[in-house]
Amino acid sequence: MSNTLSPEEERWVSELWEACKAENLQPKGKYELACYAIVSKGNTQKGIARMKKIRQLQKEEGLEQVDVEEAWDWMDKTLPGCCQAGGVDAEGRTTLFMDYAAFHPGNIKTPRDWALMMVAFFDLFDCMSATLDDVRKGCGFVAQCQGMGFSNFSLEMEKRFAQVYQDGYPMKFKLIMMINPPTIINAIISICKVFLSKKLMDRMQCVNLSAMAKHFDQEKLPTAYGGDNKQALRQWLFPQRNGPQGPEGG
Repeated sequence: MSNTLSPEEERWVSELWEACKAENLQPKGKYELACYAIVSKGNTQKGIARMKKIRQLQKEEGLEQVDVEEAWDWMDKTLPGCCQAGGVDAEGRTTLFMDYAAFHPGNIKTPRDWALMMVAFFDLFDCMSATLDDVRKGCGFVAQCQGMGFSNFSLEMEKRFAQVYQDGYPMKFKLIMMINPPTIINAIISICKVFLSKKLMDRMQCVNLSAMAKHFDQEKLPTAYGGDNKQALRQWLFPQRNGPQGPEGG
């Protein structure tokens, strides 16, 4: 499909818009409505619940007052190399590549730090949902886990993030790959099973780096994973941010 809503999706959007008015929720525009409607597959109650959760988080954490470039400057300084690149898998799903060994929860010390990190990840999620086709196809997450230890894991942060990507932000992770995981990953996965859905857990794969060739074309796979894509993350973000949001005519 294109970046245009189907007749069924148009109906979903109209129904969600009416529900938003009844709940005194103000969408940012038709595109945001379309994203929630598509991810919720026309279930208005689910769409409203997702939007409320994100609006509440944005308000409580003061995310609307944080500049996105400031957030990425903070990420580059505080968690360098954590978010590595963006790409596209063989199914056409936009994918985020992350290095877990470079994620240090201990560096996130204040509410302001948390807000800066959240704004950076919300920007990533926006860029991973830049078109309606992105939303329809879902997205991917690939984490390099070599060298990861318990100091790179925070149960509190995982729980808080799960509320965002599992039942809040209008996106669906269709592929989750943990690359070269250490033995502690089994303990971490067992802990996360408590608050992650079975559907999400079933999509998680622990694989070796060689498995990347099955899921990504060579030219679209970042160099850190054996591919030819040399584009830095912030270079990838700009055109994604400023690309066609759609829906056409909306």
